[in-house]
Amino acid sequence: MEDYGIIDDPEHSDAFAADSVSLYGSPLDHLVADMDTPAFPYRAAAKALEGTPYVRERGRYIELLASSQRSVGSCVGWGEARKLFLSLAAGVYMRGDEVGLPAQDGAPCMVSPAWCYAASKQVVNKLSRKDGSNGSWAARATAEMGFLFRKEYPDFDARGYSEDICRRWGRSGVPTDSMPYALDQKFRGRVRVNNVEEAVALCQSGYMLNLCNNEKPNDKRDAYGFCRPTGKWSHSETGAICYVVYKMSPTKTLRGLGILNSHGNNRYKGPYGDQTPDLPGGAYIYELNDFQQCLDHQDTWASFDLDGLQPPAKDWEVKANVA
Repeated sequence: MEDYGIIDDPEHSDAFAADSVSLYGSPLDHLVADMDTPAFPYRAAAKALEGTPYVRERGRYIELLASSQRSVGSCVGWGEARKLFLSLAAGVYMRGDEVGLPAQDGAPCMVSPAWCYAASKQVVNKLSRKDGSNGSWAARATAEMGFLFRKEYPDFDARGYSEDICRRWGRSGVPTDSMPYALDQKFRGRVRVNNVEEAVALCQSGYMLNLCNNEKPNDKRDAYGFCRPTGKWSHSETGAICYVVYKMSPTKTLRGLGILNSHGNNRYKGPYGDQTPDLPGGAYIYELNDFQQCLDHQDTWASFDLDGLQPPAKDWEVKANVA
């Protein structure tokens, strides 16, 4: 099995999931999945980020860029950071959130993957020279320590990303000068996602996931933008960036959830699919059964603020389908 930075800790995941329910009840209960309605929150996020370094024009479309973790096992930091960032960006576009996204030099700022990665190890006292973390540690770090945007703060510069930064912070913890700014962030709620119906409901409300899994896809998308699991890996990705529904015949429907990897913009080849012509080059779609196999790893998490999981704007279907 290829190892991209997951250190399994099922006991912590189970305990943290139980603690989440005790704190928040069952936060997914009032979000109901409509299994026949597509949703494209990655597209809403791209619209909110138009004109920034996080997107590029691809023909008549705006494409979200998929940066690379490179040679360090910081995938959990990327999964967590982009989960938060894209959920916030989609929320700005969908709901007109007043908080918005902090900016640097006139452009909205990405959440720092290096900070999320190191904080996920620090919060459970697992700092070491060994690369890797997991989704429950990352969700706990977001809830208890907050997170940083990639911007220059008055006393701390969080703009950079490198393997060296990840490894140094992964050994020593996040710099103390950064903590006051991280604690100011508001995503304190969290919930473990256990089935595709929950993932679809979150996607349709604009919430992305940190999908920690062991299902490795092939490298080429089919005509609908789908890949199939062909091997095993220990990896974290940003899940549920879209939900597609293809009516294949009166009796057969193809449904899938999109996944954004952290291996660069050209990780996958092949078509993008009729419903997702602007799908990021570093993304692919899994059929629901394949996505469920990822969730069966029992370490996929959504985050939300203290107001709870909010439904999308009433005109979400219109905004979701802009391209």
